[in-house]
Amino acid sequence: MREAIAAVADRACWAEWQRVQAPTLLVFGEHGIIPAAEVRRMVSLRPDVERVVVAGAGHDVHLEDRDAWVRALGQFLSR
Repeated sequence: MREAIAAVADRACWAEWQRVQAPTLLVFGEHGIIPAAEVRRMVSLRPDVERVVVAGAGHDVHLEDRDAWVRALGQFLSR
């Protein structure tokens, strides 16, 4: 798995992130592995994004708390 994601994890995609124009939902686990500074940068570069933090979850929110993830996604898509 590490080998599969190495190409993605080793390269920042800030320019691409800023070009996204679609409504965007960021779902993070309270105990996730993405550094807080990186999350702040994501939000500062795209203040239009909606951000949800799932209490008690780690990085794989969709696996660790599927119900919370589905709820967040459903609320986002209903707007």
